[in-house]
Amino acid sequence: KDMSSFHMRQSSPPPSSQQSTKCKSHTLVPPPVATSPYEENSSFSDINWDIFSRSGALTQAECNIIRMAETNVLSYVLADNNDAKAYATALLSCLKGIKSSTEVTHYVLSKILEVLGSSDVVPNPASLFFDSGTNDFSENYEPFKHCLTHRDGWIVLASGVCVSFILTTSLSVNSPPSPPP
Repeated sequence: KDMSSFHMRQSSPPPSSQQSTKCKSHTLVPPPVATSPYEENSSFSDINWDIFSRSGALTQAECNIIRMAETNVLSYVLADNNDAKAYATALLSCLKGIKSSTEVTHYVLSKILEVLGSSDVVPNPASLFFDSGTNDFSENYEPFKHCLTHRDGWIVLASGVCVSFILTTSLSVNSPPSPPP
């Protein structure tokens, strides 16, 4: 699992309120979020996705793309546009359909944060989470709603960062460029 690019971004200081949220390549970068306690304990590798497929929370295709992402570096999964969109859709399905497992929610949010931090592979990774064929996030916001009121503080923080980053990106994509000063 290649998380080096995201962790490198975590170690850099957050921008001050006076600075732009754009990096040198003019792409937004999600702010740092502490590593999930589950990730630190390496318990993510024990998630049995077949249980969620059998229960109907995930389709078999969604389980397969999640497994592919677990066995390959993220840049490989995101290099193909169809796989990248399928992976983002599977992660959203996990958030929507698997609300009873804090561990799975931690896993999914940490993977969404990784995807959002992969602007070196996908020019606008937040667009993978936009509603199909639009620059809108209204429908795909639904899976994050329960996370924003969760009893687990890390889930609330991580989902808030994800939502705000996706919305900010959506606004910057939909807004006309500002005239130079």
